[in-house]
Amino acid sequence: MPVYPTGRRPPMALLQRKSASGRQSFYNGCTSRRGTGRSPPMEMTSARHLPIERDTVWDALNDPAVLQACIPGCEAMERLEADVYETAVTTRVGPVKARFRGHIRITDAEPPERYTLSFEGQGGAGFAKGSADVELEADGDGGCHIRYVARAKVGGKLAQVGSRLLDGTARKLSDQFFDSFTRHLGGEPVPAGEEAASDGNDAPAAAESGGDDAAAGASGSGHGWKFWKRGES
Repeated sequence: MPVYPTGRRPPMALLQRKSASGRQSFYNGCTSRRGTGRSPPMEMTSARHLPIERDTVWDALNDPAVLQACIPGCEAMERLEADVYETAVTTRVGPVKARFRGHIRITDAEPPERYTLSFEGQGGAGFAKGSADVELEADGDGGCHIRYVARAKVGGKLAQVGSRLLDGTARKLSDQFFDSFTRHLGGEPVPAGEEAASDGNDAPAAAESGGDDAAAGASGSGHGWKFWKRGES
C-alpha cells in the first residue's frame, strides 16, 4: 500500500475492499477481518423446576464453592470482587478439548429474583464470551422455577465443530449442571422435559414454525439453541 503525505488520505478504493473471506478495511496501516474463525451468535433458553426454596437457590448461585462443585469440568472458581469471579473450566465439544480461563461478572442483581451474568474465557481451542439473564420465581410449594436466556459467541477451533455439536454439548452441560446443583442442595432433580411439558403449548407452537429451531424446542429437553446467520444480532 503506498505511503501518502501527512494529512492526505488514500483513495477510497484502498480504504475499503471486499474479498471472498470477508470485509477488509485499510486505514493507517491497520487491517481488520470479519467472518473468519468465529461462529454465528447463539442464543439458548432453558427452564427448570427446582424442589428447593428460592432464597436457598439464590444464595447457592452466588457461592463460588457451590458453582465449582456443580459446573461440569470446573477446576477453579475464585471470587475476586463482590460480583466478579475468576474461573478455569475444561470441557470437550466433539473432537475438540477446550480449557478456558476467564472471568464471570454479575450485574443488575435484584435478590432473590434475577441477575445478569456476563462471561468470557480464552484457551488454546479458541474463546467464548456472552451473557445470561437469569430469573427465579417461587412456586408457592417450597420450590422455585429457574429460567434463563443465554447469548454466546465462540471462536477458534470451537467455531469449526458445527452448530449441532455445539447445541448437543450445551444441552448436555446444562442438564449436568442442574442435576448436580439440585443434588448438592439436597433435592431430587426434575427432568428438563417435565419442566418443558408444564409450560403449556410452547413446544407445539415451535413445531409449527418448522426448521431446526423447532426440532430443538419440541424435543422435550427444555432447551432451545438458535444459531443466527452471520452478521445478524
